[in-house]
Amino acid sequence: LIQSREDVPNEPHADFFKEAKFSLWWCAQRNNMCHIRAQSTAGQGVRGGLHVSFKLQDKEPGPVSDTVLTLLEEPQTFFVVVASPAYQGAFRFEAAFYPGHYLVFEPPTHWRLVSSIEEGKT
Repeated sequence: LIQSREDVPNEPHADFFKEAKFSLWWCAQRNNMCHIRAQSTAGQGVRGGLHVSFKLQDKEPGPVSDTVLTLLEEPQTFFVVVASPAYQGAFRFEAAFYPGHYLVFEPPTHWRLVSSIEEGKT
């Protein structure tokens, strides 16, 4: 679930956006592999922090898997940055150990891992 600014009108602007930022932690194991971490929990240049992950069903992601934040570094916290075939200069995040599964924002409030990209919807 992703909160919008309107969901927390009494939260100061700076505090809301401090917690809303993510950073990429590049991994040396593979070209373009990274973790996506909540920036406020990630120490610069060090391991740790809250990583974006996704739920598995029978050791595999389903056609649609909800995302979660976790302290663990497990296979579902690794992503590969790939060029978008639909938008020049844009990128997609593909699950590194589950090819063909991508992070998407599904309006109005869901960030999920999906096994198919629906142009114009995801």
